Order: sequence, then structure tokens, then C-alpha cells
Amino acid sequence: MTSKIFIILVFTLGFFGSSISQKLPTASLTFTTSNTLHTFDSTFVSVNIDTASLDAHMDLTDPTLINIIKQLGSVWLRIGGTSQNTLVYSPNGPAGDEHGDCHINDAYWADVSKLQAATGAKFLFGLNRQVKNNKYDPTINATALWKTTAAGRYKIDAWSVGNELIGGSFDSKQYAEDYVTLADALKAYPSVGQELFGPSAAGFPGTAALTPFMSGTKSLLTGFTFHAYCFGTCSLDVYTQKSGLEHMNSYFTNYVNLRDSVAPGLPLILEECATQAGGGCEGLSDRFVSGFWWIHTLGMAAEAGIIRVHRQDVAGFSFNHRGSHYMLAGTSGWINETVSGPLTPHPDWFTSVLHKQLAGNAVLTSHLSSEASIEASVAVHVWCTAKGANAPAGAVTLSFLNLNDSDIQLVLSGTSSTPRVEYMLQPGPSSSEEYIFWMREKKSFIKAVPPSSLTSDKVLLNGKELTVGKDGMLPNYPIPGKRVTDQSDIVLPAWSYGFIVLETPASACLSVK
Repeated sequence: MTSKIFIILVFTLGFFGSSISQKLPTASLTFTTSNTLHTFDSTFVSVNIDTASLDAHMDLTDPTLINIIKQLGSVWLRIGGTSQNTLVYSPNGPAGDEHGDCHINDAYWADVSKLQAATGAKFLFGLNRQVKNNKYDPTINATALWKTTAAGRYKIDAWSVGNELIGGSFDSKQYAEDYVTLADALKAYPSVGQELFGPSAAGFPGTAALTPFMSGTKSLLTGFTFHAYCFGTCSLDVYTQKSGLEHMNSYFTNYVNLRDSVAPGLPLILEECATQAGGGCEGLSDRFVSGFWWIHTLGMAAEAGIIRVHRQDVAGFSFNHRGSHYMLAGTSGWINETVSGPLTPHPDWFTSVLHKQLAGNAVLTSHLSSEASIEASVAVHVWCTAKGANAPAGAVTLSFLNLNDSDIQLVLSGTSSTPRVEYMLQPGPSSSEEYIFWMREKKSFIKAVPPSSLTSDKVLLNGKELTVGKDGMLPNYPIPGKRVTDQSDIVLPAWSYGFIVLETPASACLSVK
């Protein structure tokens, strides 16, 4: 009992310490208001369902699953992953895992179509690269699937073939020719989606591996796709270091530089990403702390000119028959409510919904300056505000993270901080068990323990827990924020991330469609 009281006291001191001090640490933000840095469409934040979930015969018609996706607004939904490399279409055969292959029959393919129709998402479906004489041959399996798709008038918008094959000794030039074959074969089925994405490259396998494919397919692809994961260690300390979060930028830089030299103008898409590959880390990838990585990755990707980011994944399985711990909703390896329980969202789902609601179709050039220790723990990205935010025309949205023991005062240069609407996200209540997790990380008790546990599965918006109903639906949408009209300072709470909508218009945002 004594130890629990001590923990509460420390949390309280951490929470109120900065308000007692005379002056908060400050960070100064400047941003361009006359022109946008990059623009993209409303599907910038998109999602995946891994083919491994088809292996497990996940219920794609579950009403809560449908609602979880629908509330994300306009999205691309990619169905793909490692298991697509063993995908077999068997019209009257079994559905699910069969002798190591992923089988989909006509009934389950109809369920894929029902998910698309119910959510309104644009669908990207990953095909198995089935070969004859080492060349892709769509007649082995894909043409039969397209015939059924056309006959059923199912809506699949785009296709890819093969997952994370490129690299090493793999023949990249032949792979580009495979995509020519794919494009030509699709023409026989004009009612089936004709857009192509590829090569679903893992990490950055190098210019020698990527260049033949990129140069050989630039006229065929709607977008060049790659996958990137941030961390290699299941460590709370790693998850809370801003420098570590920015490992994602190395992927963006490498791909932008290669694209600009080989295929200028070809859209780049981060088709698969999460904190960690292979299903993530239980208690980290599916908890509040993951949001620091998520909100910063979205900002960095937009600033690099990546046109879309797919979160791995909505729910279910991942990799090769593994339960996912970076899912947006549900238990690891969720199949259906009867087997796996309710499909309840994790903190990153709420953050994704808010991002879609508030951050619009353009990002602005910005610069944050402060003393070194603050710059090492705080980040801000500047967006034109989305139309669905119920904000004045031309409004600007800031997305931020504060990986600091202290509240931080954010000073704006050249624009007014009021009126504004705040969406401050903080972790929900902590527990003694979560404190023990911190102690396993051998971190200083007084200094490292935040006001609430970062490993919480609960997220507070302006101090109130965000929840959904039994059907997975938010009680209020758009999600309401806190409007500030006085001249009070912007304060970023310790160990928080979130959004701030500045109602003073920026000329660049007035012209964004």
C-alpha cells in the first residue's frame, strides 16, 4: 500500500510541477503562410488488412470492423503482406490456410467485396506472383479471379503482384516486365480496376535493386510502394526518443532521391508501416506510446512529399500467421467477436481519426527552434486544416508531440495563437503494474515516470477518455475539441501529442482544393 501511495505522489508532482514553476521552457514555431510545401488527397492516412488475416478467415463482414474503417473517412484499404506470396484462388475450394497456402474461395471473395461496399474504401489487392519459366503468368490464377470479380461486379480499384520480393539476387528487371504482363492481362477485364502499385519493397534494398524496376514501370504505376518500420527493440526507452522516431526519415530521403533521379514525378507511397516489423511489441505498439511515432511519421512523410501512408494494420493477423500487436483495434490475431471478443480500438485509432478530421490536404514549411534539450524532445508539423474540421476557411492545424517531463510553451511567430481549438492527447490512468514495467527498463524513478503511464491502452482528449460504443461508433463526430478565445499561451503538456487548430487563415490554405 505504501508503494502505491508513493507512486501517486510522484505522478502528481510530475503532472503539476511545471505549473508551479515560474516559467515554462519555450519553443518557437515559424511557418510559411504564402505557399504549400506538398499537397495530397484525402486518402493520405490509409490502412491495411494483412493477407494473413485471410489465412485465418477473419470475418470481413463484422459490423464493428466495418464501422472502425468507415470512421476513418476516405481511405485506401490494402489487402496484402507476406501471405499474399502463397495466395491461391480456389473458386469452390476451402477458405483460409490449406497446406501452407492462403486460399480464398468464391464465398470469401464475395465477403471482400462486401467489405469494400460497406466501407466505401478504395481497395488495393495484392496478388501472388505465380511464375512459369521464372516469368509472372497471370493465367495460372489471377485471370480466374478477375473473371469472377467482373462477373460479380465487385469493386477492386488496384492490384499489386508479390510482396517484399525485390532485393538481393532477385531479378528487378524481370519484375518490371512482370508488371507489363500484369497491365496487359488486365486490359481483357475493363470493368476490373486497372491501377497498379508496386513493388512493395521492404525497407530500402538499395539503388541497384530498385532502379531497374522503377525505371521500367514508371509509365505503368499509379504509385511506387515501399514498407518501413522504425524500431528494432521492444523498449519503452527506444519508443520515447525523438531521434529514434526520426529513423523513418532515412527511408523517405532515400526514396525521394532515387525517384527524382530515375523517375521524376512518380508518386511515392508508404504502403506498410508500424513501429516494428513482424507484428510489433505487445504492450508498446498497441498502446498510447506508439502515438508519438505515428503522429511524427505522418508529419515527416507529408513534408518529404510521400502522397499516402498505410498503417499496418486495422485488425487481425500479420506477417506469416502471427498475431499483430500494432493493430488499430482488437486483440492480437482477432478473427471475429465470438472467438476473439469485441473489436475495441487502441489509442492510435483515435489519433488516426483525429488526424483525418483535422489535418487537410496540404502541409506547410515550418521550423521549430529552442534550446537543444527541447528540440530533442518536441516536434510540430503544420497542415492546412481539413474541410471536415468545422473551422474557418484557410485555418491551420498543428500536429505536435512533447516527449518531455515538462510542459512546453509554444510561441508562434508571425501569426496569432487565438482563437484556436485544442485537442491534447494524454495517456489514461496508470497502474502499479505499469510502474513495474518502467522499472524493468532501469529508468530513474523520479525523472522517467510520466504523469500517467505511456503503456496505457486508454487515451484522454483534453482530460476526458475517448471511447466508442459497442458497435465501435464514436458518440460524437466530428470529435469536439476545446476552443480558446482569450490570449492564453499555447502549452503542450508533458508526455503528450495532439492537434491545435489555429483559426487565423493562411493564404496558402485558402487556395487548397
